[in-house]
Amino acid sequence: MQWQKNQDTHIVRWLRRRTLVFNAKQAIGSRIWAKSFILDSDGNVHDIYEDGKLSCSTFISGILRMNNLWDDQTVANTSSLIQKLPQNGWELIDEPRIGCLIIYEDNKLHRAWATKHIGILVDDDLVVSNSSNDEPYVIRSHPINYMKMAHGDWRKIEGYWWHKDFEDDDLFHMKEDVFTRTETPVHKFEKNT
Repeated sequence: MQWQKNQDTHIVRWLRRRTLVFNAKQAIGSRIWAKSFILDSDGNVHDIYEDGKLSCSTFISGILRMNNLWDDQTVANTSSLIQKLPQNGWELIDEPRIGCLIIYEDNKLHRAWATKHIGILVDDDLVVSNSSNDEPYVIRSHPINYMKMAHGDWRKIEGYWWHKDFEDDDLFHMKEDVFTRTETPVHKFEKNT
């Protein structure tokens, strides 16, 4: 993308992909997405995320929303999240790229129904999402190929999703210190004359 030089203002670009990957890595160890409570018609309270076992879509939609990569409300299941990806600027790609969302096949875990899994690729072979296998159920990293299934293979990857506003690889790998530090807000500011 070409940027026009302007005499009166200095325009900067928010590196959404780099910010998302950084924030996902910083979430490792967190339990902030582990619980959400509902009240049923009989007056019983339930934790719909089962102490974090089922919190991947809430973690992903929440962190996407925090980084302005998701316009909808956070969602409680991966099928709903996948359905809403296109209307939130996400598109399927053929190969994984750092920052993409990865969708994994259905797995029953311990329930009668199967659920998909979703994570963020934060390095060439490292995904960040919730952990459904190891207590405590926190946000963890795992290899891109993980969780041996009953059929003996790794949990199948069903798709990679990429956001239309992500920067290219050259900007993603640019060193942080190439920019001049300033206390001025980073969106747009007037030059001093």
